[in-house]
Amino acid sequence: MKMGKMNSFSEKYSYSVDEKGRINFKKIIKRLHDEEKNNSNYHLLKQNVELYGSKKKYPFFYIFTERSWKKFYDEKVEGLDTPVRIRFLTTYCGEASLDNSDRLSFPKEFLEFIGLEKDLILQGDGEKIQVWSKRDFDEYMKGISKVAPDAGFDDMFSKRS
Repeated sequence: MKMGKMNSFSEKYSYSVDEKGRINFKKIIKRLHDEEKNNSNYHLLKQNVELYGSKKKYPFFYIFTERSWKKFYDEKVEGLDTPVRIRFLTTYCGEASLDNSDRLSFPKEFLEFIGLEKDLILQGDGEKIQVWSKRDFDEYMKGISKVAPDAGFDDMFSKRS
């Protein structure tokens, strides 16, 4: 199978989840490469991140397109022993699907994992998208600002003469 170009996401999106655990995914679909726009299945992966210098963990989950999931799976999961692979897949992974109105439905288990918040932040992360509760995202970003106020980005991205 020819893999072609991968999607790349870096933008932050604000969303509200409806009572059925769905978000309108049209903004994201428009950003997908043509061959992925018709795919209605997405892969999910639960994660936690710890704020540096603190013991507080923040839950979020990733959304992978079919293509980015295959790449991740082939690199990180395929070679695991069968019991480890099965435990990983059943504990941390899931799927979401689009309906005919381009709404993406998240499994309740994933929304519970991030705290069943109505307001979400979807943060682009290269070939995948992070899904956070808005409350946790804002708190985590506030903490990041304290630990790495400017992180040297001005120097990193400025033109060099």
